[in-house]
This record gives sequence, structure tokens and C-alpha cells, in this order.
Amino acid sequence: MARNKKQKRVHRTPQQREDSVVNKALAMIAERNAALDKTALPDDLDTPPVTTPRVKKVKATKIADGLLLTVAETCRLLNVSRSTVNRMERAGTLPGRIEMGGAVRYHRETIEAWLRSLVQCRP
Repeated sequence: MARNKKQKRVHRTPQQREDSVVNKALAMIAERNAALDKTALPDDLDTPPVTTPRVKKVKATKIADGLLLTVAETCRLLNVSRSTVNRMERAGTLPGRIEMGGAVRYHRETIEAWLRSLVQCRP
């Protein structure tokens, strides 16, 4: 009887893990922006439509369009677990935290700007 072999665990550096999180979040932002672009009417109907680059499809999850995100919505936006969001918060790397009466929320635009700045500073 053959025994199942264990698969080797792939160890990624913290930088590789952060890159993965950033890329997934940017893909979700690009997908949301593309959906918003489709709803807008073009100014000039004679011009060809602007095509956006193809982005890897991410599992469709509902993220509120409001100004503030819950912790769960922030997890879905960044495509990370709640413990990762807590760890990023303790390390001081996740901006936009707001506490209101004991409830924690994150400012959506601050997080999106932070993600864009991470991509722009990469070589």
C-alpha cells in the first residue's frame, strides 16, 4: 500500500507575501473601476471605446461602496485573513483605521491610496 507523500511547504518572504496581497487588492480595484467605466456613457460616440488591460479574475465578493469599510470588507478588499489585517494593524502598516463607539472601520480611499503608493514605489 502506497503512502501519501507530504507536499513541501513553500516558504515565502514577508516581501513576497506583501506583494501578493497588494497585487490581489489592485486587481479587485481595477475590476471595480472597470465595472464603473462600463456604466458611464461615452462623450463622443464616434470614438472607439477605451480598453482596459485584462486582469486575473478574483472570486466575486460583495464589498460595500461606502466611505468606510468593516474589518471583514477590508479583509475581502485586501484578500487576506482577519489575523493578517490585525497583524498589519499592530505593525502600523495598515492606514485608515477609525474607531467609533468601539466599532472599527477603515477609510476606503486611504487604503486604496496606500495600495497605489505601494505599486508606484516598486522598481
